[in-house]
Amino acid sequence: MIPANRLRPGGCTLATAANLFDRHNFVSLPSNGCAKITQYPDYWQFTAGDVTLQAGTGTFPVPATWRDVCTNQSAPITFGSAWQTVPSGRHTQNCPVLITLRGNGSNMQLAWF
Repeated sequence: MIPANRLRPGGCTLATAANLFDRHNFVSLPSNGCAKITQYPDYWQFTAGDVTLQAGTGTFPVPATWRDVCTNQSAPITFGSAWQTVPSGRHTQNCPVLITLRGNGSNMQLAWF
């Protein structure tokens, strides 16, 4: 049997993902959930698309995968502890980024920088 907290109809999609909104704002979500970055800072041209994720409080480790929706570029990442910053690749401007979390379902906080 598959535990109910592991079921995600259709997987991680833009429609089902929690929005992380503006950078530096932590959002609470389950560590087996899905998040998205849809807004980008005004200084985008200076960062060349580099995005970093940071986990706040939670139960660790939390393995995850980020994916640029436009280019399909993706990579696995792991949040090993609270307040750890994890590089999440280089993304295309105006392309949403999906983050699929594969933790134990406990509550965690996540933000992007």
